[in-house]
Amino acid sequence: MFRLTREEMIFLRSKNPTAKISSKSRVLPAVFTERGLYMLATILKSKKAVNATFAIIETFALSLIHISEPT
Repeated sequence: MFRLTREEMIFLRSKNPTAKISSKSRVLPAVFTERGLYMLATILKSKKAVNATFAIIETFALSLIHISEPT
């Protein structure tokens, strides 16, 4: 897990207007790498945790598709 830079946050907000990243936030958002999400999925065992992890992984995969699309 790591924190986005201010420039990355601005770029993310411009690419995804529905992102719930407040422009007034004093703290930069924490993000996971794909490997980190996989590690999280192997540790968490409750049904709710597993479903949440899979939803996050699906969102990560979709974001990779959007990032790779030409603008």
